[in-house]
Amino acid sequence: MYKFIIIGITILLGVLSQPLVTSAHAELVGTTPGEGEVVGYAVDVVTFEFSTDIEEGSQFSIKDQNDQSIDVNTIQIDGNLMLGELSDPLASGTYEVKYKIVSEDSHIVEGDYTFTVKDDTKMQEESSEKVEEDEAIGEEQQDEDTSNETDRAKDQNGLTEKGEVEDGLSPIVLIFAGILILGGAAFLFWMVRRKGTA
Repeated sequence: MYKFIIIGITILLGVLSQPLVTSAHAELVGTTPGEGEVVGYAVDVVTFEFSTDIEEGSQFSIKDQNDQSIDVNTIQIDGNLMLGELSDPLASGTYEVKYKIVSEDSHIVEGDYTFTVKDDTKMQEESSEKVEEDEAIGEEQQDEDTSNETDRAKDQNGLTEKGEVEDGLSPIVLIFAGILILGGAAFLFWMVRRKGTA
């Protein structure tokens, strides 16, 4: 009986003393272009970074929004990186990337993601339109400010002119005063003459 206990303990110790082997599957860490990214440049290379080293035989494919396959010239594996060179730069559109890689522990890991290429000239046109729109809004604001300043200046000039009329003598008052003075002088002249004849 003791013999069986000793054998059991020996086997158990032998198993526990073996180094623990952890199997780590590679996970996608990042890509260029990135998942969901909208890029405004000609894409002719796609890169992948994984959490662990990957093995030869790892690969990927690309399809456009019309489900047409894009030619991949070469695929290079370097540690945890996979780099694929495309035969032609990608035109504007949305692309789906499917990858199938061999982990360091020989497990197959698959996944997919999408990104969008937007023609650089279209992006520049949209940017130019935005700038023009902002400039137009700025000019309208400037015209409005100038108009407001002109109105304020007119109001101030109106107040000044009104003040000058109020402070000085208006032409009507001057004419009326002139008539009164001439009338008074004529009346005095007539009175003096009447006394002289009497």
